[in-house]
Amino acid sequence: MKTIAIIGGGITGLSIAHRLQRERNSGVRYLLLESGNRLGGKIVSVAEQGCTLEGGPDSFLSHRPALRRLCGELGLDSQLIQPETGASTLYLWQGKKLKPLPEGITQLVPRKISPFLRSSVISWPGKMRMGMEYFIPPKRDEGDESLASFVERRLGGEMLRTIAGPLLAGIHGGDAAQLSVLSTFPQLRRMEREHGGLLRAMLANRRQTAAAAPSGNTGGGFYSFKNGMQQLIDALAAQLDPTKVKLGQRISRLWRGSQGWVVQMECGSGISVDEVVLAVPAYSAATLVATLDPELRDEFNAIPYASSATVSVAFRRADLLNSAQGLGKGWGYFVPPKAHRRLKACTWTSAKFPARSPEDVFLLRAFLGGPELNHILQGSDNELEDIVRQELRITLGIRATPLFTRIFRWERGNPQYVVGHTARIARIDQLLSRHEGLYFAGAGRTGGGVPGCVEQGERLAAAFLEERTQAVSR
Repeated sequence: MKTIAIIGGGITGLSIAHRLQRERNSGVRYLLLESGNRLGGKIVSVAEQGCTLEGGPDSFLSHRPALRRLCGELGLDSQLIQPETGASTLYLWQGKKLKPLPEGITQLVPRKISPFLRSSVISWPGKMRMGMEYFIPPKRDEGDESLASFVERRLGGEMLRTIAGPLLAGIHGGDAAQLSVLSTFPQLRRMEREHGGLLRAMLANRRQTAAAAPSGNTGGGFYSFKNGMQQLIDALAAQLDPTKVKLGQRISRLWRGSQGWVVQMECGSGISVDEVVLAVPAYSAATLVATLDPELRDEFNAIPYASSATVSVAFRRADLLNSAQGLGKGWGYFVPPKAHRRLKACTWTSAKFPARSPEDVFLLRAFLGGPELNHILQGSDNELEDIVRQELRITLGIRATPLFTRIFRWERGNPQYVVGHTARIARIDQLLSRHEGLYFAGAGRTGGGVPGCVEQGERLAAAFLEERTQAVSR
């Protein structure tokens, strides 16, 4: 019987454990070790005064099948919800007011020409430059480049500064000039390589996209759960063997013993296992392998992380009737760096997911962070709350006193997939190959959000099971 130690109880570690639990007669056992007092990592949902607050991601994209398949296995299909049909507009803070983004922008390219032409977000010279993308030859080499370089090369500087840079980089809480296009949005380079450009790709795929879209789906492929993303974590935890899940297990180091791996706990005891998965942030993995392999430690430490915070704020809906612009007419807004505002973005939770708050309450969720704003996160909760209220007063005209505010801090919570990240992961894998039975998985490895982490976990678990099957057959 082979035992796999899974270090880290986030969505990646849980996905590995889930797959091994389902195949519990395969001869592969697992032991899930989490240093904190809860499972789920950045996925956390909290109920407060009738509201459902999301500390981390509030939804996921359905373009990767692994997570939708997992929902079916866990009996969660009936719990899936999509954003409100009539609230899909996203706004941009520009010229000291909110401007709606043109309807139908997908993969940075408008699928509907008329709304784009009527929009004032991009100037006419900027629109003409975007149209020229059709005639720009594709980059043929396989080398990495920054998101900023890709967008400016294909669509022009105005599109980069106004929409693409803040929108795409904001997903990762980073700087578009530093983030790798191959590690964050590889589909953009794939569209360029396979079709010759983004406009060509959109035209080629237009019919396929329309045919594949579910009837009545205006949520852009986004899904969540009725009671918050925490439902996914709770469902995964409920089907695991509780004797194989250990919380509050702080690990000091790893080493290779005569019979396999030894996971050394801070309390002094050691656990002997056959293989180890480091489903933790790269900087945590660096600490665990520091004495085992200094070169591997240095590669892990070279993956940068950014801090962030989400701040949920609830108001009486009646208090906002004469003050807030745009509320209820979209999902929220984002802010380009050149606007010099202290909020990166704001989601109108009550408009996006109406069931997340009572009818007489309007729930907002603000985002703070990014390399240029990390200093803000060093403030106290009162200071962060004051910043958010000041920003909401400026951008939305809200002067009302909140019913409550809830802050979720994520120190070093966002891996930064900088240019060269793919090559760094290849070097990490090469170094890991020197240590048989040691693996690295999770958000620090690759992008893709929650679906990407689930996909990683299932792929690694499948490899363990296949390896065991081959060993038995020999």
